[in-house]
Amino acid sequence: MEYKIALDEEYEYKNNMILEHFGINHQYRKLIEELSELNNSLGEYFNKFEEYSNVAFVDKHFEEANDFLSEIADCFVISEQICEKSFTNHLISLFMDHWNIWWTNKYLDSDYTDKFLTEVINKIESIMKFKIDRTIERYNIKKEETGCQKI
Repeated sequence: MEYKIALDEEYEYKNNMILEHFGINHQYRKLIEELSELNNSLGEYFNKFEEYSNVAFVDKHFEEANDFLSEIADCFVISEQICEKSFTNHLISLFMDHWNIWWTNKYLDSDYTDKFLTEVINKIESIMKFKIDRTIERYNIKKEETGCQKI
């Protein structure tokens, strides 16, 4: 199964407004910061749950994954701003392929894993939208200020 992040036109536009507001150099530096935070979160996440194995645990695991998924969303929001969409979707494919192998081999049958990973994608997209809206509100970013054209 192929997994993709797909922001709708409204959120692509809002995300472009954020890029216009901060500038590309700032966002490159921000992406490096966010990737570092993701790296730390990734280690904590997988180490925390290494010893368990059952479907009920996986459901609880998903509930407790919000911090980790939030770091992924941070990285994807910025990569969507400064990179080609194919880059972000390549990252999500690599991540989901790895996670699919890890979960299927350790805990779940492949049908349940597909359902679980689809929920993960939906959660990441939801967090991305929240973060985009929060950034626009926090920094009072207005369409008129950015010169951003609707796509």
